[in-house]
Amino acid sequence: NKVEVYGIGMMKGDGTEWNIEMERSTDKFVSIHGMTDHAAAFAVDACEVHILIDLNGHSKGARLGVLLRRPAPIITAFLGYPSTSGNVDDTMISDLWSTPPETQHLYTEKLVFLPHSYFVNDHRQLYPRPFKDAPRRSDHELPDGRVVMGNFGQLYKVEPRLFQVWSNIVRRTSNSTLWLLKFPKEAVKRLKRAAKKSKLDAERIVVSSLLPIDSHLGIKALADFGLDTVIFNGHTTGADTLWSGLPLVSLLRDLLDYEEVAVRLARNGNAIRSAKAALETAIDTSPFFDTALWAKGFERAWFQMWDAFESSEDAQRFHIRAVSDGLDTEGLDWQPADIMVGTSRHPRSRKGGGGPVHDPLKLAERDDLDTD
Repeated sequence: NKVEVYGIGMMKGDGTEWNIEMERSTDKFVSIHGMTDHAAAFAVDACEVHILIDLNGHSKGARLGVLLRRPAPIITAFLGYPSTSGNVDDTMISDLWSTPPETQHLYTEKLVFLPHSYFVNDHRQLYPRPFKDAPRRSDHELPDGRVVMGNFGQLYKVEPRLFQVWSNIVRRTSNSTLWLLKFPKEAVKRLKRAAKKSKLDAERIVVSSLLPIDSHLGIKALADFGLDTVIFNGHTTGADTLWSGLPLVSLLRDLLDYEEVAVRLARNGNAIRSAKAALETAIDTSPFFDTALWAKGFERAWFQMWDAFESSEDAQRFHIRAVSDGLDTEGLDWQPADIMVGTSRHPRSRKGGGGPVHDPLKLAERDDLDTD
């Protein structure tokens, strides 16, 4: 009862159950589909929101032109594009694992650290374990008696250097198979050419069609462990892989180390069983799959962002850690940008100086902005 939730629809509704539920779950839903950026900024500004969440970043469907018109006092990046916006967003929801101290200088945003992971999922509610179905490997052209290593992400994340490492892993383990998805199917021809160039036998790779959404996690559990991508790591698919009960080999040091870890697993059935047993325990006890616990930290972060916004200029330089109460800050490597300003309806606190207060409805008069 302390927060009003507004939904801003940037794309045309598709009438699906998920779309209808998202609209119904908000206090007010506003569609800006078909509006120019300038008109959309009017519509968002009229909602008088304190914090506007950017779920797109630099990805498909983004409306950066709306955000650049500053229709809310705070614009924060969350989830959809886990990297810097480059001075579009003011803050970014993250955690100390996704943005460790040695990388924080790469972000233009003030970072807001959730207590555990910034990534939210509802796997426990949507896909209760154990899974109802018990698929067989033969149903999906997977060989029995072999170690199956899977990656279920989009193939654009697989660059040639990584695919060469995967090929090395398969060649060095005579009992292994690499399992990928036709995601998208247009990439399969190039994938096969790369396999041939790497002298990887075609029968050592299984490329499946996209799996049914209601049973995909149980099917993925047919694999023995997962292989993460490196330049663009698994996001939702990474969480899916873990919830399926598959240990996930991810990059920590370098690709040579990554390859050796995968080879050691593939050659040692006991190591796979041990890793799976440890993961089963973690699934039950880890905060990563505790949605209610995640929500507490997420909600706390909004109030702390607003506290920082209204605080002194010094406080605005700090990153924010979402804690049980009060405002906890850390790091002085962020500097408030002039574009972190208020709107006509939400004037910025003047206590901290910062950028000028302006009305986004008058931005059309500026020569340096595209007004559509």
